[in-house]
Amino acid sequence: VSADWVGMLRTRMPDAEFVNAGVNSELAWNLHKRLDPIVALDPDFVTILIGTNDVNATFGFRASLPYLTLQKLPERPTAPFYREMLTLIVRRLKADTRARLALVSLPPIGEDPGHYAFLRSEEYSAIVRELARAEGTAYLPLRERMLAYLEGLPKTQNLRFEDFGRAGQGALWSHAMLGKSWDEIGAANGFHLLVDGLHLNTHAAAMMADLAEGFIRDGRTAARA
Repeated sequence: VSADWVGMLRTRMPDAEFVNAGVNSELAWNLHKRLDPIVALDPDFVTILIGTNDVNATFGFRASLPYLTLQKLPERPTAPFYREMLTLIVRRLKADTRARLALVSLPPIGEDPGHYAFLRSEEYSAIVRELARAEGTAYLPLRERMLAYLEGLPKTQNLRFEDFGRAGQGALWSHAMLGKSWDEIGAANGFHLLVDGLHLNTHAAAMMADLAEGFIRDGRTAARA
């Protein structure tokens, strides 16, 4: 339900090979469990953007139950559990690959800065920032760039947080069956940078592509120096 920033990178940097290893609905625990094929790729660069579902699963038992059952989590999602799993992901990739690593701050959940979901996604982004500093990885400030863009824009969001999940299903149908773009769907939901309150439209995806491209080009330059 997102614009494809990895596809944007493929277009911008046709001399490179890109693999999108993201899986819908997964949490950091799931990613940690399936690192073997990622390590086997012997990547030069890895960007790690994981955590929105970790946040989304903390809003009460009804929110966590689908993640616990479908993703087979060993415990209820919490911020300490997220920090632990993200740390293990970074350390495994540092130990078993030669890749330059970058941790990416989480996009906001919704565009209402006073909403508890928005604020909790900031708490988890703080974990990402702290871990990048502690582990010596690069840090890509996607959230910060999105919030700078939103600053001063009118608040047009017309969806309640409780309706984000239903909006995501509707977005898939509108995109596949009616041919609407993610930007059109997001605008109808009153978002400037999101589609359904959780996923990125083209503008936000381009911000992520910009950050990843800069990270890769800077790393290439440093490697040649």
